[in-house]
This record gives sequence, C-alpha cells and structure tokens, in this order.
Amino acid sequence: MFAAFAPVTSWWQFVVVVSLATSLDRGSAAVRSGLIASSEHGADRIRARAYLRSMTNIAMAVGAVLAALALHVDTQRAYTVVLLANGASCLLAALLLCSYPHVRAVAAREGAPMTLVFRDRPFLVMTALMAAMAVQYSILDIGVPLWLTHTDLGAARHGCPCCS
Repeated sequence: MFAAFAPVTSWWQFVVVVSLATSLDRGSAAVRSGLIASSEHGADRIRARAYLRSMTNIAMAVGAVLAALALHVDTQRAYTVVLLANGASCLLAALLLCSYPHVRAVAAREGAPMTLVFRDRPFLVMTALMAAMAVQYSILDIGVPLWLTHTDLGAARHGCPCCS
C-alpha cells in the first residue's frame, strides 16, 4: 500500500491514499491476531507475539533510518525509492503469507453476552493504555508528513512528492 504514495503529487491524492492505507492498516491487527491464534498455542503464542512485536520494532527503526537518509538526500527520487522499497517489502511479506495453510473460521461460542467485557475494569484500563500508546504509529504515518508540509524543512519544499 505504501507504494501508492509514490505517484502522489497533490493534497487530495495524499488524503485519499492515507485514508485507504490507514483503513487497511487498522484491519491488519485482527488478521495478525487470527494468524497467531491459529498457529500457536499456550506459551508459544505469547512468544510468537513477542517475536512479531520485536520484528515490527526493528522494521520501524530500519524504515526510520531509510526515511532519514531520503530526507538528507532531499530529492524526489530518494523519496520515491523509499516508498517503493517499502511497498516491495510489503509485497514480499504478502507472498510469504500465501504459503501459510488456510485456516477454517471458528464459529462463535454461545455463552456470556458481549457486553460482559465492560465489567472487567483491569482489561478496560489496559485497553485504554494500549490505545494511547498506539498513537505513535499514527504520528509517524500521518502526523510527521503533515508537519513537514507546514515547516521550512527542505524536504517539505523541494523533493517530497506528497508535500510539493
């Protein structure tokens, strides 16, 4: 999806692509959880989640370094290369997931009402804290590009295809 940012040259195109990317990204957590739940059990499930979180953090750090290099070079070509490289990495991940065996859907269990979760205060507190901490991703994905369009940084005024 990030490769879709490469041809963006106007504000409205940026808004459309960001909206689509954000919508797809928000759905990825449910898919990831289902993938882990279907392939790991017990302590292995926790280990798998920790491993995936670590890999995500490493990938974010590498991506931030590459983005910083593109900002340093400050050419449209550098920005386009970073966007296309990110898109290629997502495509590679999708191809790897195609080899994962199909898992059948599990029927919902009869039992307690769905509103029962709202009685579990520790769970609600943790959910609120996790939501607050998840804002960091939105800041990197949306906040920083918007901030760049309103500063005197060279990238925002010269080479960035989304900000020109």
